[in-house]
Amino acid sequence: MFKDLIKDRHTIRTYKNDAVDFDTVKELLKFALMGPSYKSARPIEFLVVDDKPSLEKLAKLGAFSTKYLADVPLCIITLAHTDTTTTWLQESAVVTAYFQLLAKEEGLDTAWVNIYGTEKEDKPASEYLATFLDIPAGLTPVNIIPVGYGDERVRKRKDFDISDKIHFNTPR
Repeated sequence: MFKDLIKDRHTIRTYKNDAVDFDTVKELLKFALMGPSYKSARPIEFLVVDDKPSLEKLAKLGAFSTKYLADVPLCIITLAHTDTTTTWLQESAVVTAYFQLLAKEEGLDTAWVNIYGTEKEDKPASEYLATFLDIPAGLTPVNIIPVGYGDERVRKRKDFDISDKIHFNTPR
């Protein structure tokens, strides 16, 4: 059930050394791109990173929040054509969320690391990435999705009250 899938998906930062099948990832990326897209612009592309030296460099992107990337089987960098549509950032978020849920359905675990708007040594993170990754021209890195088989225990998600999060235009 979809609701259970949402409840079971957690951010995972420790992964087993098991390889992730690229054909499975490719299929999941295809389905992730089937989400809503303004005027069907589909401004999102992906860069799959699975070589150890590049993963180790990705791990140096942040001070502490990215160190675990050196030990993941692969990462997907979400890239956006920022001149295609004004909704590229929102569409990146949709595609990322879809991918994470699809991956969970396949038994894979993920996390999410923001790149867009961040810096590495007083320069945009995208400039750091370009020193070791072949990022196609015209594309802006938005986030990193580590992918693999989780190797950590996670607590069950607890139900919570959302009544203070829902607002109506008429009194109830």
